[in-house]
Amino acid sequence: MVSSSFQSEDTSATETLAQWRSQTGQDLHSFVASASALFVNAAGNDYHLSSTSPAIDAGTATDAPPTDLDGNSRPRGNGYDIGCYEFGGTIAPPPPVSLTGLTLSPTSVVGGVSSTGTVMLSSGAPSGGAVVSLTSSNTAAATVLASVSLPAGASTATFTISTKSVTATTTAAIKATYQSVTKSSTLTVTAPAPPPPTGQTLAPTANAFVQAGSSANTNFGNKSPLVVETAASNSTNSHNRCTYLKFDLTTVKTAPTSAKLNLTLNSGSDPGTETISVYSVASTSWTETGITWNNAPGLNRTNCTSTGTLPVQQSVVLQPGTVSFDVTSFIKANIGKVVILQLICPSVQGLYGDFNSREASSGQPNLTVKF
Repeated sequence: MVSSSFQSEDTSATETLAQWRSQTGQDLHSFVASASALFVNAAGNDYHLSSTSPAIDAGTATDAPPTDLDGNSRPRGNGYDIGCYEFGGTIAPPPPVSLTGLTLSPTSVVGGVSSTGTVMLSSGAPSGGAVVSLTSSNTAAATVLASVSLPAGASTATFTISTKSVTATTTAAIKATYQSVTKSSTLTVTAPAPPPPTGQTLAPTANAFVQAGSSANTNFGNKSPLVVETAASNSTNSHNRCTYLKFDLTTVKTAPTSAKLNLTLNSGSDPGTETISVYSVASTSWTETGITWNNAPGLNRTNCTSTGTLPVQQSVVLQPGTVSFDVTSFIKANIGKVVILQLICPSVQGLYGDFNSREASSGQPNLTVKF
């Protein structure tokens, strides 16, 4: 109530608020106040409630509309306000748009492959859009544009991170900045994997020859030559000799297209042509300084023949130079293993081949594997 003055429609008599309440039982929640105490600017026709208005929270829910004349919800505060405007009914402006995140996908790339960054705002970009600044801490490995723009209403945007070839793994901190807020994510740039090897050359980890007869208990592991000869089908002829080589294939990871055992014949060999068999022997427990005729694996000592598995056999012209045995199928079947190769003459021939050992100064035996 702005004034304490009521006029009866029946008698035209003027009554106070207290008299009106007593006679009618109405306006029990009304009170007398000045316009200046109630409104922001009654003289200017602004009837929004002032911050100290006694009408604030003084109303009831009876027949109260859910919104005021401005369309704002009611009530606000501790109760309904009296009047057509709810105090505080003006909707507060939304919080300013801010940068809330930066992600990279993927977070690790091989140099030369790009990654995608995504910036995220707390809400849609304001009218006129938003411009997010971008930087990279390591432009030798990763580069970005100076900024990425978001149109009005958009809350995310993507950008490309270009990378360069590197020789070793490195990182770059990718940063995005908007309205003084900075977010950072780390991109890892790796060197390309080395190309698969086209081939390997493996040296034997042990080699030795063994000799029958009076040398049956003698070890020849520290001798320079590797000798192959069958002079008689017995265990007593001291010219019966065969050779052992041990190779570690654990570094061979894939099936080769070619594998060759390469040996160098020296001038100590008999002239002529000798048939030499290369056998696979299962036992790998022998040592270069411990093997003898009497303990050599895969050897039938009674007639100087092999008990192993035959991968290859060929005729060899006994003259200085390199002799190669194709053992491709054998190596394919034994990838990743330690293998033993035994060289022996399959029959009595009366010739001997004298090959360089791994102790020789040159022309050492080896296994060449190609992929």
